Amino acid sequence: MSVVAELFVSADDFVLADGLRAAPEMVLECELLVPIRNREVPYVWAEGGDHAAFVDAARDDPTVERIEQTAELQDGALYRICWSDNDLFRAIDGGDATILQAKGAADQWFLKVRSDSRASLRRFQEHCHERGIDFELERLVRLTEPKMGQYDVTPKQREAILTALELGYFDTPRTGTLEDVAAELEISNRAASERLRRGLTNLVTNTLSIGRPSNFDA
Repeated sequence: MSVVAELFVSADDFVLADGLRAAPEMVLECELLVPIRNREVPYVWAEGGDHAAFVDAARDDPTVERIEQTAELQDGALYRICWSDNDLFRAIDGGDATILQAKGAADQWFLKVRSDSRASLRRFQEHCHERGIDFELERLVRLTEPKMGQYDVTPKQREAILTALELGYFDTPRTGTLEDVAAELEISNRAASERLRRGLTNLVTNTLSIGRPSNFDA
């Protein structure tokens, strides 16, 4: 069964440690693409911090061969990066694992890594151990519900969100009410509201947010 590992790893053991140290207020997030010819996440979103200092340091970073800015936003930018050889990238690839999410700030990265099985996850751990790469495992999630486990959305939250969608709760103008959702689920209005709020918060945090995950400072 596929599993998702959430872990923290030192920037020194992953990528862009020099760039992050030069811009400690910056938050980075890799933009993940469908892999083609084993190309490793070439795009990185950067939000906040000193972008000039980050780029200057990144150009001397041993994990970076080349960096260029490809887009600029109000408080951020998108960078295209050509990586040097990296042990953690090789560990993930060698363990038949896939990076689902990668966010970096200050001196560490938060990663979500999906493995096809516990055996492939063990291979990833062994590869890291052999190369002196330390990481802190935050939790493991078994993918018993399609896609939802990796987004921290529980089965009950998923049911509430889909019910609200089907009843028109998200339509403009709204054609379904919170009371309708609660009645369909046979729970109180308060419970329905809480499931929707928590489920949507987790879904947005794990799909759209560039900022730090809620447990980033743990």
